Order: sequence, then structure tokens, then C-alpha cells
Amino acid sequence: MRKEEFNTPGKEYFAKIKFSRREKQLLNFLALGYTSKQIAAALKLTKRTIDFYRSLLYVKLNIKGAAALIRYAVNYQLEQNNK
Repeated sequence: MRKEEFNTPGKEYFAKIKFSRREKQLLNFLALGYTSKQIAAALKLTKRTIDFYRSLLYVKLNIKGAAALIRYAVNYQLEQNNK
């Protein structure tokens, strides 16, 4: 793996992307290790709705794969906690 793949995005990176309230909730649950089914139960939504929001995040963030989304979610949550 290349060195740049392990760099953590800075504050300016997270400030550029605007998330809806639901997208922020989803990122926080993903960072905590919840599955789509668990998130759906916690938010009283269907798993299909959660999967839809995940697909929106993939497009918005221009990333592919669950691992990349979870890594982003963890970095996003760390950045939000450091504000």
C-alpha cells in the first residue's frame, strides 16, 4: 500500500462536504461499528432506507466499498469530537 493511503484527512477536508442530519447519524453509527440492520432498528427505519443513505454517501464522498466508508466515518467522528 502506498503511504498516502494512510493519511488522515484534516479539518479543511471535512469542512468542504456538507451532510444532511441523517447522513451524519449514519456516519456516527458506522464509526461505532453498527451494521445496516442495527442502524435501521435504532433509527426506526428499514434496512433498505439505510442502504439508500449509504449509497448516497458513496457517491457524495466518491468512495467504493464498505471498508472505505467505515474508515471515513471513524475519521469524521474523530474530527467532530475534536471541535
